[in-house]
Amino acid sequence: MRRFVFDAKKLQELKERVISNSGVKNPTRVELVTALIYRCALLSNRANSNPPRPAVVLQAINLRKRMNPQLTENSAGNLSWSSMVLVDVDKEPGLNWLVGQYREDLEETCKSLARKQNGTDAVLAFFEVMD
Repeated sequence: MRRFVFDAKKLQELKERVISNSGVKNPTRVELVTALIYRCALLSNRANSNPPRPAVVLQAINLRKRMNPQLTENSAGNLSWSSMVLVDVDKEPGLNWLVGQYREDLEETCKSLARKQNGTDAVLAFFEVMD
């Protein structure tokens, strides 16, 4: 297992660069680091595979705080989903684009799953996404 430590100052610089070069407002550290690692993996894939292998990034999402109303941290059970970004492996993956795609997928996931008001709607939304 590897552990990567990102300097807070460097993350802030990266955040400012992404904000100035894209339409993403206030990207989170998770969005930045996920996009950065994914971009490096995609570039490695392109350099070491001919043709490049298809790639996707999956990021776990804790839906508890994204529900309306929010669930408490001590609610029973797990409530999570994953966000998925697909990339055309023949194109150069830009960091700004990846951050934007990750944010877009996260927002869409939250709209379709986490914003449901009652259990029946939430279960139906879950199965709609699975279909």
